[in-house]
Amino acid sequence: MKIRIAIEREYDLSDDSIFYDDDPFFEDNIEQYTIEQRSELLINRFLEDIDTLVIHNEVADVVSVTYEEN
Repeated sequence: MKIRIAIEREYDLSDDSIFYDDDPFFEDNIEQYTIEQRSELLINRFLEDIDTLVIHNEVADVVSVTYEEN
């Protein structure tokens, strides 16, 4: 048996509104942001979320656990 322990977030790369807070230049340059650049912004946001969870001792609240048979 395997156990998967994860902290996950799901984002829609086509939702431009989620990037406005992460990058002040995004709104004026939407067409210039590639999928890779959008992904990088979201990865940085995810890492900041994890840091915030650790600081506030809230990691256990967002962890998911899945058991998998071999």
